[in-house]
Amino acid sequence: MAFPKFKVNRALKVYNKTRSVKATVKKLGYPCEVTLRRWIKADAQAGNGVRKRRFGLPQESAEFKLEVIQRCFEAGESVRALSDETGYSGSIIYQWHRKYRAHGIAGLMRKKTERRMAVKVKPPKPENQSKVEKFPIKADGHYTAKEMRELAEKFEALQMENDILKGTIEIIKK
Repeated sequence: MAFPKFKVNRALKVYNKTRSVKATVKKLGYPCEVTLRRWIKADAQAGNGVRKRRFGLPQESAEFKLEVIQRCFEAGESVRALSDETGYSGSIIYQWHRKYRAHGIAGLMRKKTERRMAVKVKPPKPENQSKVEKFPIKADGHYTAKEMRELAEKFEALQMENDILKGTIEIIKK
């Protein structure tokens, strides 16, 4: 069956937004996945298509991942529905959930900063500093990877403490 050019263009436009063949077919109701893949390949060869990322979908922020986890495991939405909506596979969503349970919000953050030898962090302004500092703030704002890991561990411990306190407040409210 030959599709009109406007339908082909519409399908490619939806695909470029969703970056998911299944989501495109589900949304439009046409064509079959094989046909859409053929259109995508032809469009890319013509130089019109969006270049396919080498490593799949872009990395999302920790806040986005946390929102997806909360929608799945607290609000009760199905993983499959969110997988279709976001374009990330169900196994990735479960992986985010495992990391969150093990390490809190720190587990959802990107690890790029750990790969660098030093990271530039802006020190807080003097008027915002508390009288008691929990960790030394360097004047130049450069921290080594080891210092960043220590800060991440402190952050993780504080996040866990915060989660416990929130849970306690919820229990007291009941």
